[in-house]
Amino acid sequence: MVRGNLIFNHVRETTDHGNVNIWDRGPYISDIGYVKDDDATPRSLKPTALELMAGATPGFRLQSGSGKGAVSNGSATGQYRRFESNFFLGVYNVITNVETDDGTSRTLQYNNYYVYADAATDFALRNAQWQYFVNNVHAYAPMIMRGWGGAPANCHIYNSTFYMLGASALCTSSYNGLNISFEDNIVHLASNDTATAAKAAKLGGCPGGGADGITLAPPAAAATITAAAKAALGAYPKPYGG
Repeated sequence: MVRGNLIFNHVRETTDHGNVNIWDRGPYISDIGYVKDDDATPRSLKPTALELMAGATPGFRLQSGSGKGAVSNGSATGQYRRFESNFFLGVYNVITNVETDDGTSRTLQYNNYYVYADAATDFALRNAQWQYFVNNVHAYAPMIMRGWGGAPANCHIYNSTFYMLGASALCTSSYNGLNISFEDNIVHLASNDTATAAKAAKLGGCPGGGADGITLAPPAAAATITAAAKAALGAYPKPYGG
Protein backbone atom coordinates (compact mmCIF):
# COMPACT_ATOMS: atom_id res chain seq x y z
CA MET A 1 0.00 0.00 0.00
CA VAL A 2 1.29 3.44 -1.00
CA ARG A 3 -1.04 5.96 0.64
CA GLY A 4 -1.14 9.66 1.42
CA ASN A 5 2.14 10.78 -0.14
CA LEU A 6 3.46 13.70 -2.19
CA ILE A 7 5.80 12.09 -4.72
CA PHE A 8 8.22 13.76 -7.17
CA ASN A 9 10.35 11.94 -9.70
CA HIS A 10 14.13 12.08 -9.38
CA VAL A 11 15.25 10.05 -12.41
CA ARG A 12 17.43 12.03 -14.79
CA GLU A 13 18.80 9.49 -17.29
CA THR A 14 15.96 8.89 -19.81
CA THR A 15 12.27 9.45 -20.35
CA ASP A 16 11.52 5.75 -19.88
CA HIS A 17 10.45 5.92 -16.26
CA GLY A 18 7.84 7.16 -13.83
CA ASN A 19 7.71 8.37 -10.25
CA VAL A 20 7.12 4.69 -9.52
CA ASN A 21 8.24 1.84 -11.78
CA ILE A 22 6.83 -1.67 -11.39
CA TRP A 23 8.00 -4.93 -12.98
CA ASP A 24 6.73 -8.48 -12.60
CA ARG A 25 9.81 -10.33 -13.76
CA GLY A 26 10.48 -12.49 -10.73
CA PRO A 27 8.67 -15.50 -9.25
CA TYR A 28 6.22 -15.02 -6.38
CA ILE A 29 5.32 -17.65 -3.81
CA SER A 30 3.37 -16.90 -0.64
CA ASP A 31 1.44 -18.68 2.08
CA ILE A 32 -1.33 -16.13 1.48
CA GLY A 33 -3.21 -17.94 -1.26
CA TYR A 34 -4.90 -15.60 -3.69
CA VAL A 35 -6.56 -17.42 -6.59
CA LYS A 36 -8.81 -16.40 -9.48
CA ASP A 37 -12.40 -15.85 -8.38
CA ASP A 38 -14.38 -17.95 -10.82
CA ASP A 39 -17.64 -16.73 -9.26
CA ALA A 40 -16.88 -13.04 -9.85
CA THR A 41 -19.76 -11.07 -11.38
CA PRO A 42 -19.41 -8.23 -13.89
CA ARG A 43 -20.38 -5.86 -11.09
CA SER A 44 -17.68 -7.15 -8.71
CA LEU A 45 -15.08 -6.78 -11.46
CA LYS A 46 -15.72 -3.01 -11.54
CA PRO A 47 -15.54 -1.99 -7.86
CA THR A 48 -16.01 1.62 -6.84
CA ALA A 49 -13.25 3.57 -5.16
CA LEU A 50 -15.04 3.12 -1.83
CA GLU A 51 -15.11 -0.64 -2.34
CA LEU A 52 -11.41 -0.64 -3.18
CA MET A 53 -10.72 1.36 -0.01
CA ALA A 54 -12.63 -1.33 1.89
CA GLY A 55 -10.31 -4.01 0.51
CA ALA A 56 -11.95 -5.28 -2.70
CA THR A 57 -9.71 -7.58 -4.78
CA PRO A 58 -11.47 -7.73 -8.17
CA GLY A 59 -11.15 -11.04 -9.95
CA PHE A 60 -9.39 -12.77 -7.03
CA ARG A 61 -10.21 -14.24 -3.64
CA LEU A 62 -8.33 -15.65 -0.69
CA GLN A 63 -8.16 -19.41 -1.05
CA SER A 64 -9.33 -21.40 1.93
CA GLY A 65 -8.84 -25.06 2.71
CA SER A 66 -11.58 -27.49 3.63
CA GLY A 67 -12.65 -28.53 7.08
CA LYS A 68 -12.37 -26.99 10.54
CA GLY A 69 -9.26 -24.93 11.10
CA ALA A 70 -8.22 -25.20 7.47
CA VAL A 71 -5.76 -22.63 6.13
CA SER A 72 -4.87 -21.39 2.69
CA ASN A 73 -2.89 -23.71 0.48
CA GLY A 74 -0.69 -20.85 -0.66
CA SER A 75 -0.36 -19.33 -4.10
CA ALA A 76 2.03 -18.15 -6.79
CA THR A 77 -0.29 -15.21 -7.55
CA GLY A 78 0.90 -11.90 -6.16
CA GLN A 79 -1.43 -9.68 -4.17
CA TYR A 80 -2.73 -6.36 -5.46
CA ARG A 81 -0.48 -3.32 -5.07
CA ARG A 82 -2.53 -0.34 -3.92
CA PHE A 83 -1.94 3.35 -4.59
CA GLU A 84 -4.46 5.44 -2.69
CA SER A 85 -4.76 9.22 -2.17
CA ASN A 86 -1.33 10.19 -3.46
CA PHE A 87 -0.26 13.42 -5.16
CA PHE A 88 2.19 12.63 -7.98
CA LEU A 89 4.21 15.29 -9.79
CA GLY A 90 5.93 14.05 -12.94
CA VAL A 91 8.16 17.10 -13.34
CA TYR A 92 11.00 15.54 -15.34
CA ASN A 93 9.89 13.78 -18.52
CA VAL A 94 8.05 10.83 -17.02
CA ILE A 95 6.16 8.48 -19.33
CA THR A 96 3.52 8.02 -16.64
CA ASN A 97 3.58 8.77 -12.93
CA VAL A 98 3.17 5.07 -12.10
CA GLU A 99 4.74 3.09 -14.92
CA THR A 100 3.41 -0.46 -15.00
CA ASP A 101 6.22 -2.02 -16.97
CA ASP A 102 6.90 -5.48 -18.47
CA GLY A 103 4.03 -7.71 -17.45
CA THR A 104 3.00 -5.85 -14.32
CA SER A 105 -0.09 -7.45 -12.85
CA ARG A 106 -2.59 -6.51 -10.16
CA THR A 107 -2.33 -2.82 -9.31
CA LEU A 108 -5.16 -0.70 -7.94
CA GLN A 109 -4.79 3.05 -8.36
CA TYR A 110 -7.65 5.09 -6.92
CA ASN A 111 -8.33 8.55 -5.47
CA ASN A 112 -4.97 9.86 -6.71
CA TYR A 113 -3.95 13.15 -8.34
CA TYR A 114 -1.43 12.89 -11.17
CA VAL A 115 0.17 16.02 -12.63
CA TYR A 116 2.32 16.10 -15.79
CA ALA A 117 3.36 13.06 -17.82
CA ASP A 118 3.78 11.94 -21.41
CA ALA A 119 0.62 9.87 -20.89
CA ALA A 120 -1.85 9.55 -18.03
CA THR A 121 -1.74 5.73 -18.01
CA ASP A 122 0.62 3.12 -19.43
CA PHE A 123 -0.84 -0.33 -18.84
CA ALA A 124 -0.75 -1.56 -22.44
CA LEU A 125 2.68 -3.10 -22.07
CA ARG A 126 3.81 -6.67 -22.46
CA ASN A 127 1.28 -8.98 -20.88
CA ALA A 128 0.13 -6.49 -18.23
CA GLN A 129 -2.97 -7.74 -16.42
CA TRP A 130 -5.49 -6.57 -13.84
CA GLN A 131 -4.64 -2.87 -13.83
CA TYR A 132 -7.28 -0.56 -12.35
CA PHE A 133 -7.47 3.26 -12.48
CA VAL A 134 -10.55 4.43 -10.56
CA ASN A 135 -11.72 7.89 -9.46
CA ASN A 136 -8.40 9.58 -10.21
CA VAL A 137 -7.69 13.08 -11.51
CA HIS A 138 -5.05 13.45 -14.24
CA ALA A 139 -3.82 16.91 -15.20
CA TYR A 140 -1.59 18.19 -18.01
CA ALA A 141 -0.71 15.11 -20.04
CA PRO A 142 -1.08 15.13 -23.85
CA MET A 143 -2.31 11.50 -23.99
CA ILE A 144 -4.45 9.22 -21.84
CA MET A 145 -3.31 5.73 -22.90
CA ARG A 146 -0.10 4.56 -24.51
CA GLY A 147 1.89 1.37 -24.79
CA TRP A 148 4.36 -0.48 -26.92
CA GLY A 149 3.06 -3.99 -27.54
CA GLY A 150 2.02 -7.21 -25.92
CA ALA A 151 -1.47 -8.33 -25.05
CA PRO A 152 -2.79 -6.60 -21.91
CA ALA A 153 -5.84 -8.14 -20.26
CA ASN A 154 -8.39 -7.07 -17.65
CA CYS A 155 -7.20 -3.45 -17.55
CA HIS A 156 -9.77 -0.79 -16.70
CA ILE A 157 -10.01 3.00 -16.42
CA TYR A 158 -13.27 4.40 -15.12
CA ASN A 159 -14.88 7.21 -13.12
CA SER A 160 -11.84 9.43 -13.66
CA THR A 161 -11.28 12.98 -14.89
CA PHE A 162 -8.62 14.11 -17.35
CA TYR A 163 -7.45 17.66 -18.06
CA MET A 164 -5.52 17.40 -21.30
CA LEU A 165 -2.50 19.34 -22.52
CA GLY A 166 -2.16 20.06 -26.24
CA ALA A 167 -3.98 18.45 -29.15
CA SER A 168 -2.75 14.87 -29.52
CA ALA A 169 -4.38 11.49 -30.09
CA LEU A 170 -5.65 10.40 -26.69
CA CYS A 171 -4.87 6.69 -27.13
CA THR A 172 -1.82 5.45 -29.03
CA SER A 173 -1.48 1.67 -29.17
CA SER A 174 -3.20 -1.36 -30.67
CA TYR A 175 -5.15 -2.25 -27.48
CA ASN A 176 -5.72 -5.74 -28.77
CA GLY A 177 -5.90 -7.31 -25.35
CA LEU A 178 -8.72 -9.14 -23.66
CA ASN A 179 -11.24 -7.16 -21.65
CA ILE A 180 -9.82 -3.62 -21.84
CA SER A 181 -12.24 -0.86 -20.87
CA PHE A 182 -12.36 2.93 -20.72
CA GLU A 183 -15.72 3.93 -19.26
CA ASP A 184 -17.52 6.80 -17.56
CA ASN A 185 -14.61 9.23 -17.76
CA ILE A 186 -14.66 13.00 -18.28
CA VAL A 187 -12.04 14.43 -20.63
CA HIS A 188 -11.43 18.18 -20.66
CA LEU A 189 -9.85 19.00 -23.99
CA ALA A 190 -7.19 21.70 -24.31
CA SER A 191 -9.25 23.87 -26.66
CA ASN A 192 -12.64 25.55 -26.46
CA ASP A 193 -13.09 24.47 -30.08
CA THR A 194 -14.23 21.03 -28.96
CA ALA A 195 -15.13 19.84 -32.46
CA THR A 196 -11.61 20.45 -33.79
CA ALA A 197 -9.99 19.17 -30.59
CA ALA A 198 -12.10 16.01 -30.64
CA LYS A 199 -11.00 15.32 -34.21
CA ALA A 200 -7.34 15.69 -33.20
CA ALA A 201 -7.95 13.44 -30.17
CA LYS A 202 -8.85 10.50 -32.46
CA LEU A 203 -11.28 8.99 -29.97
CA GLY A 204 -11.67 5.89 -32.10
CA GLY A 205 -8.21 4.73 -30.98
CA CYS A 206 -9.40 4.28 -27.41
CA PRO A 207 -10.98 1.00 -26.19
CA GLY A 208 -14.55 0.81 -27.41
CA GLY A 209 -13.86 3.53 -29.92
CA GLY A 210 -14.44 6.12 -27.22
CA ALA A 211 -18.18 5.74 -27.68
CA ASP A 212 -19.12 5.04 -24.06
CA GLY A 213 -15.94 5.89 -22.23
CA ILE A 214 -15.57 9.61 -22.81
CA THR A 215 -17.62 12.66 -21.97
CA LEU A 216 -15.91 15.60 -23.66
CA ALA A 217 -15.68 18.96 -21.92
CA PRO A 218 -13.92 22.29 -22.60
CA PRO A 219 -10.76 23.40 -20.75
CA ALA A 220 -11.10 24.08 -17.03
CA ALA A 221 -9.67 26.83 -14.88
CA ALA A 222 -6.79 25.99 -12.54
CA ALA A 223 -9.05 26.49 -9.52
CA THR A 224 -11.52 23.95 -10.93
CA ILE A 225 -8.76 21.39 -11.43
CA THR A 226 -7.50 21.95 -7.89
CA ALA A 227 -11.01 21.49 -6.48
CA ALA A 228 -11.41 18.21 -8.41
CA ALA A 229 -8.05 16.99 -7.11
CA LYS A 230 -9.00 17.81 -3.52
CA ALA A 231 -12.27 15.95 -3.90
CA ALA A 232 -10.48 12.85 -5.22
CA LEU A 233 -7.70 12.89 -2.63
CA GLY A 234 -10.04 13.44 0.32
CA ALA A 235 -8.79 14.25 3.79
CA TYR A 236 -5.14 13.59 4.49
CA PRO A 237 -5.14 9.91 5.55
CA LYS A 238 -2.36 10.10 8.13
CA PRO A 239 -2.42 11.86 11.51
CA TYR A 240 -0.30 14.99 11.71
CA GLY A 241 2.55 14.97 14.19
CA GLY A 242 2.43 17.26 17.19
